[in-house]
Order: sequence, then structure tokens, then C-alpha cells
Amino acid sequence: MTDFNFFKADRVYNELFYQFPKVFIVSDEYKKMKDSTKIAYMLLKARLEIAISKRQIDEEGNVYFTYTTNELCSVLNCQKQKAIAIKKELESFGLLLQKQMGFNKQLGKNNPNRLYLAELKVSENDIYLLEKFDRENRENVDKSEGMKIIPTLDEKSDAEFLGAQEGMKIIPCQNVDKSEGMKIIPELN
Repeated sequence: MTDFNFFKADRVYNELFYQFPKVFIVSDEYKKMKDSTKIAYMLLKARLEIAISKRQIDEEGNVYFTYTTNELCSVLNCQKQKAIAIKKELESFGLLLQKQMGFNKQLGKNNPNRLYLAELKVSENDIYLLEKFDRENRENVDKSEGMKIIPTLDEKSDAEFLGAQEGMKIIPCQNVDKSEGMKIIPELN
């Protein structure tokens, strides 16, 4: 057998994800939006991308798709009232437009609404805030240096610096194997 590292089907499915727009976190425009509405936007965006590949384009060249309230209830595991409220909140933020398609006589019921998803607004201030957010994340990771490992309670003088988490010390737990018996505690200066 070769040492080739094959992708396995379960691993591929393990890495599928929806994209969460960072602007939802920093923008004053979207900060007040409920989390469930932000998740719904991601789901609708994924459906929009499928609609693009299926060439679901209206007479004016706009991409549309369908995503029923019942589908949203099922995916978000919520009641119908909440799914309706989520769609209304997306509409209030100017991110969703629903176009009623009328009654289908052959099926004896209403056709699903056509949904149109708007692109997110990103201002110059949002770009500044996004860059600041990313920079602060990097700085916080950089601060995770300076840890001390103290192998036993009796050998505190042999503490080893790992790199720099300020105010943290790693001390072993008693009666456990040294390789697994470490805990992190705050170091008070």
C-alpha cells in the first residue's frame, strides 16, 4: 500500500461550512440584527448561489430563489412565527425582498414567493473596523507567549518559559501522569 493521503468522503463532508460575513460583527448597520437572522442570511446566500448555477434569473436580470417558511423552520428548528419574524427582520434591514407569485390553479395553492437577497452594505468605516478587528485578533494570539511549565511542585526553580501568556502559569495536578497532569492557573504579580 502506498503512503498517499487520500481524501475520505466523511472528511470532505466534515469540512463543508456556510460563510459568516464578518461585517455582521463590526458594522453599526447590522450589529442589532438577531443572531438567528444572521444565520438565515447565510442559508439564503447559499441557496442564492445554487440559484445562480441553475440560472434562476428574472426578466430584469436579477437572481431569485425560493426558500419557504417551512424550510426555514425545519433548518433552524423553530416555529413558523419565528421564521416569519426572521424574514421580516431581513426585509427591515433591506436584505430580503419577497415577491408573491400568485395562486396556482393546477396545484390549488399559492406558488412559493420569489426571494431576492441583497448584497451587504460595507462602508469605509466598516472596512476600518474589520481591519482593526483582525489586527486585534492577531495581537491577542501574539500575547499567548511566556507560559511557564513547572514539572513538579518541588521543582519550581526549573520553570521553563514557553513563550508569553502574561499572568499564566502551568502547574501539574497532583497524583497524575506528568504528561497529562498540567493545569493553567493565573500568575499574580
